[in-house]
Amino acid sequence: MAHGVFLEDEEIKLLAKTGTSVSHCPASNTMLSSGLCDVFRLLNGGVKVGLGTDVSGGNCVSIKDVILRALDVSHHLEFIKKHEIKGTGKMPTTDETYKSMNYKQAIYLATLGGASAIAVDDKVGNFDVGKEFDALFIDTSIFPMPNFVLSELLEQKFTPEQKVLELVQKFIFNGDDRNIVK
Repeated sequence: MAHGVFLEDEEIKLLAKTGTSVSHCPASNTMLSSGLCDVFRLLNGGVKVGLGTDVSGGNCVSIKDVILRALDVSHHLEFIKKHEIKGTGKMPTTDETYKSMNYKQAIYLATLGGASAIAVDDKVGNFDVGKEFDALFIDTSIFPMPNFVLSELLEQKFTPEQKVLELVQKFIFNGDDRNIVK
């Protein structure tokens, strides 16, 4: 299913029971003013979720842009859920425990989460041996990320995995299609 912005608790239970997945289309939902998908509510309810571009209602085909939009929606939901916002009309009750998604969770939705949602996670979605290689080659020295390097302090402090994750995060937040070389 697409969007999943108005699902009741019973409907989420039904989706989980039937193995139905939801494609979270944050750009489309925003452009159409159709709602904000609470991805964690779906995931916590046992529903598989992947990211979708839905360009018939949205305005971007780049999954990298959709990752950013998913993060935006999640941050907006956190704000809405944690604050009583005066002057905005009917708002849900506050939920101080809500936490927005981070870039790693959003990347998961765009990769293995999306592959799982459409039942091809045995073929693509991560770098497990035997799966098809489906990835982007990124050059962080190209504008708008010219010569991005970690500070000397971080270079010494970070493990190799942390260094890679720092570069991935910088690409998600600051890079664009010019950084994709293949």
